[in-house]
Amino acid sequence: MHEVVERDDQSRSCQTTLQTLQVALQENSYLFDAFFSSSPVGLAILDTRVSFQRVNRSWAEISGFPADAHLGKSVREILPGLAPHIERCARQVLLTGRSLLNLEICGNPAGHGDSVHHWVASYFPIHTLHGDISGVGCVFLDNTDCRRAEESLRCLSGRLMELQDQERRRIARELHDSIGQCLTAIKINLETLQRTLAKQALDPRSANALAEAVSLVDQCSSDTRTISYLLHPPLLDERGLASAIRWYADGFAQRSGIRLSMDLPHSDVRLPQPVETTLFRIVQESLTNIHRHSGSQMAQIRLLTDAESVVLEVRDQGRGMPASSLRLCNGASRAMGVGIAGMRERVRQFGGRLDIFSTPHGTLVRSTLPLGGAA
Repeated sequence: MHEVVERDDQSRSCQTTLQTLQVALQENSYLFDAFFSSSPVGLAILDTRVSFQRVNRSWAEISGFPADAHLGKSVREILPGLAPHIERCARQVLLTGRSLLNLEICGNPAGHGDSVHHWVASYFPIHTLHGDISGVGCVFLDNTDCRRAEESLRCLSGRLMELQDQERRRIARELHDSIGQCLTAIKINLETLQRTLAKQALDPRSANALAEAVSLVDQCSSDTRTISYLLHPPLLDERGLASAIRWYADGFAQRSGIRLSMDLPHSDVRLPQPVETTLFRIVQESLTNIHRHSGSQMAQIRLLTDAESVVLEVRDQGRGMPASSLRLCNGASRAMGVGIAGMRERVRQFGGRLDIFSTPHGTLVRSTLPLGGAA
């Protein structure tokens, strides 16, 4: 009798434990369903055939189909525009068992007309209890607003650079036409005064002061002309990029003592004016960085053009850049130097790219700009 009671107690205890586990399982299932369905990011589960097993409301907003309409349908049936990317990534995850994280993708979601949206997509394998891959989880985070804000900032940055170049051109013209002419007039007057007073008995101190004034005017005229040309060299408008680079590089070599070699096309090869201005500014910034930071005794400038693109390379044989600085320069970080950030933004305005390669034996700055729409 005692054994029967004991078995009944064990049975009731097992039933209670089972009921507790069932309640816990139901609660966990409810929490998962609530999280999955209400998540603000698009969530989808694909099977091994890359067909939908489950999606949430945010994903349904991307596709324009109700969540239950996805079940059993292929990606190509639901999202034909995004299917090549999703299928390729899902199959790679199924094949390798490795996640693919933070991939950028863009397209036209349903119900948004021609509006292009941008997402950061991640894919990861889903395993069974035995460790086999049973499907792929997809996470789409909409970052369209961020991309539009970046594009607006980029347009603003491009406009500011354009205004800066216009202001440089205006100031250069004012220095040359106004201040330069005034200095020339002062020099003429001083020389006239010098010749007139030379016939009289001028004391040595006054004669030296007059001669020094003439010399200072010459120096001011020379400095004004140099500053004017550095702001915007007339050769850039008159004869083109190659001539302007040669002029600037020769002056840079004299001022810095750094030997320069140049591989440039003939002076009669012309590019669209905005492209020539951009590349000239990159040469200026690159040579300035070499002088300030590299310790190199030489530099090389190379300009290659064809019908589709133009490539500018500025190379030195200095100490190179630290790995941390190089990662910042070639990444998306805003922490890079102002000069390098300016070069990168200038290149981006034309759909080009700026690459920086550096070793302990030197640094190469390469700018590539397409010419198709640069006019």
